[in-house]
Amino acid sequence: MSRSRTSQRPDAGTRGRVVAVTRGRVVAGIAGALVAVSCALPAGASAVGITFIAPSGARTYADQSLSPAGYTETLAFRTTDTRPVITIQATGADSDQLQCHFDNVFVTQTCGGPGPGCASICGSFQPATPLGPDSEEFSRSHFLAVDLVDADGNSVDSEWVNIDIDTTPPVTQLDTAGGVLSNDDTGGGSVLRPKFGFQVTDSNSVGSNIDTAACAWGPATTSPAFAPCGGADASGSFTPTRLPARHRVYRLQVRGTDDFGRSTTASGVYDPVPCALSISPPAGIGRLLSSGIRTRVSCDTTGRVAVAVFAFMVNGRRSTSPRGAAADNPILGEYRASGRTSTFTASRHLHLSGAARQALRGAHSVGLVVAAGAPDTIESGLADDSVSYQSFVLRH
Repeated sequence: MSRSRTSQRPDAGTRGRVVAVTRGRVVAGIAGALVAVSCALPAGASAVGITFIAPSGARTYADQSLSPAGYTETLAFRTTDTRPVITIQATGADSDQLQCHFDNVFVTQTCGGPGPGCASICGSFQPATPLGPDSEEFSRSHFLAVDLVDADGNSVDSEWVNIDIDTTPPVTQLDTAGGVLSNDDTGGGSVLRPKFGFQVTDSNSVGSNIDTAACAWGPATTSPAFAPCGGADASGSFTPTRLPARHRVYRLQVRGTDDFGRSTTASGVYDPVPCALSISPPAGIGRLLSSGIRTRVSCDTTGRVAVAVFAFMVNGRRSTSPRGAAADNPILGEYRASGRTSTFTASRHLHLSGAARQALRGAHSVGLVVAAGAPDTIESGLADDSVSYQSFVLRH
């Protein structure tokens, strides 16, 4: 006599689905010849096996981890209940009984009583004390191993349930600094086509890719609707459509949601041109040399700004464009401003250096550009789209 086992595994996302493992007996041997009988049992024989029913509201998934030696994992589920009740049903001879082993296959515990209306060998199991959530390091997962034992004390079926107790929503994070989004320009992002990284993390010991991410992007003064972030994974990056080169604050919100519908949200702001620059050009070169240029910067999403002036034309000879002057020509005068927060305003006169005043003293015309941006960007001549520019021409 031999035994065969057929396993039915739960599909991902089904709730409380019954998963059964059945063993059948096949009778063989007629007049010394072996005859296989498929899909049938002789009269009087009975199939044996254990069936588990997950607690109400649980999320069931396919096998997740290695089973204890001698056991087959037939059910893996996630639940928010710290004392879940697992229903056990078995088929076999009337003298068969159930033995439960919770978190330790070497310790036998008495299975609980059967549920109402059970017509076979039935039982249940509920942990004696509340189980720790999977967010705790030393209680990431639990298991219930069950043996179906016959009248002679032999185990005729041994099955195992993987249990994940999840009492917390996922953690959603954005790559920000002080609430300001960090543009991953090393990963292909640019000032006007930024790339923002986000992470949705969970401590699940059962189930994979069960968290989803949704993004909401738009001007900070609006409340745009959430939509999929564009990737298949819960963690990744978000890139909006190309932005106009103007001073405007945007907000990105990322919402991570688990398979129980619990969510957390992270947000950050971004301005492609962090500082708006306005100037009052002097009346002529003489006033420029004596008083400088009146400037005003209004900044957000940054704590510092450098304001500098460059020449793109002297005495009618144009060396480059105004933006090209900020990238290639020397600084004629500069000041820096900062605020206690990432939003501040500064109004100052931008004076030329002594060497610049001496060089322009005899000029009859000059074309100047004032640039405002991050100090490193201004001083390194990186005249990118994040810089604000104002240009003008003066004569004696």
